[in-house]
Amino acid sequence: MEHETKSLGTTSQRCLTWIYLLVMLGGFPFYFQNNYINIVASKKSYFQTATLVFLALIAIFGICAYIEASKPRPLAFPLSAADLCALAFLAVVAVSCYLSPEGAEAFWGNKGRQMGGLFLLLCLGVYFAVSRHYAHRKWIGWLLLFSSILLWFIMACNFWNWDLLGMHSNLSKRQVTLFLGTLGNQNINASYSSVLASLMLAFYYSSEKAAHSLCLWGVSAFGVYACFCTSSDSWLLALSGTLLLLLGLSMGNAPQMMKWLKCCMAFCCGSLAMGLTVAFAKSTHWKNRYIQRFCKQKLLASMADIRVALAGIAILLILGLLVRHMHTGSRAMEFLKKYGNKILIGLLLLGILAAGAAIFPLEDSFGTNRGYIWKRTLLNFKELPLWQKLFGYGPNCFYQSLQQRFGAEMHELFDSPFLDAHNEALQILAITGILGLASYLGMQLSLLASCLRKCRLDGIFLAGSVGITAYLLQGLVNNPSIFTLPPFFLFLGILENRLRKA
Repeated sequence: MEHETKSLGTTSQRCLTWIYLLVMLGGFPFYFQNNYINIVASKKSYFQTATLVFLALIAIFGICAYIEASKPRPLAFPLSAADLCALAFLAVVAVSCYLSPEGAEAFWGNKGRQMGGLFLLLCLGVYFAVSRHYAHRKWIGWLLLFSSILLWFIMACNFWNWDLLGMHSNLSKRQVTLFLGTLGNQNINASYSSVLASLMLAFYYSSEKAAHSLCLWGVSAFGVYACFCTSSDSWLLALSGTLLLLLGLSMGNAPQMMKWLKCCMAFCCGSLAMGLTVAFAKSTHWKNRYIQRFCKQKLLASMADIRVALAGIAILLILGLLVRHMHTGSRAMEFLKKYGNKILIGLLLLGILAAGAAIFPLEDSFGTNRGYIWKRTLLNFKELPLWQKLFGYGPNCFYQSLQQRFGAEMHELFDSPFLDAHNEALQILAITGILGLASYLGMQLSLLASCLRKCRLDGIFLAGSVGITAYLLQGLVNNPSIFTLPPFFLFLGILENRLRKA
């Protein structure tokens, strides 16, 4: 029988995948060595060691299962659009490493951010292995939940000036407020936490049991609070996109619009919690560098103002009372169902145009000097030869690609040179070229499109839609990193697996 011929290989591969998920979700976010000094190298070593062992064992058990089958069948490897894009990106990374002027560095990635070709290839290996051998279990969702709570608790303790793990011992006073928790600097924490908080909102939105809903709502509010703790406003892109997407999916459906209002309430409660934290610190004259730094962030500080948060909660309560007295077939809901998303898209386009008008022409100082590096990245890319335009300068070689033209200028203007583009698309374009960017984004966008088509069928597809959207939006001002790419490719592999089974 089929289940007998497949039992050893399939069961072993599934168990290996569960163990790998346990290692990555339960261990990777918290693993560090020598505090922040070697945190990039330690995360990279942890991921690459675990992944090489995982992929090697998956391959061995796969070969054994094929050999032991009583009637070996031809190898079947159906490929989705995301798979094809992933294979294309794999090929581009390999060619980019081979053609790079910094060949050894491009492949091994021993300097700077340490995201070499080997690291990217292993991320792709995780995607393919998990997409083929993952079997859903509820404990995986609970593991993600508890891992997120613990991660945010450590971040919150650091923000309150309680260094539970003693990670700040090797930092200068100037550096302390730039690092939080076990993930590194503020941008990394904002990037990671914004996607996690978005996922929690999606899980809450799709939950049906009252106890689960209450738990996920509380965790979502805590996630918003943790995002505020980063003192980086880049996370607002991810969570704003999440709330807009959930609003679009709720339009004209009274129960779902009530759920969406409660998601907004979680956001406001997270803001209120931060406002209360700041107010307590001021009233007790608590000299906390994190809070002092947070208060200098005008946008975040104004959003966390107690009066603003309470006003937001009051507005949401009024809207909730209005929605509660409507039913899905009412005239107002029918209007929203017919025209609501069109109005939303129109307002969104106007908002984008207004933001563009305010930002452009882009100043070098925009976004903590992001304008400077964005423009230099594009100027440098224009000067590259055709083959480097197609395949990039090589993974982990962003700094090297800019060094000849802008190295002296960067050293003169800034305390340290830029190692990243501070924009995910520009970063991938610089290191893997046009072909790399097209295949990298193609993989994510094809999965996003598939999840959107099925998001009403299963909560995992809604989470997929929200998670990819949040990741793409925060990537507008952040970089791919050792900390974020492994769990993200793991997430993409799970989505592809569930889509194949659907």
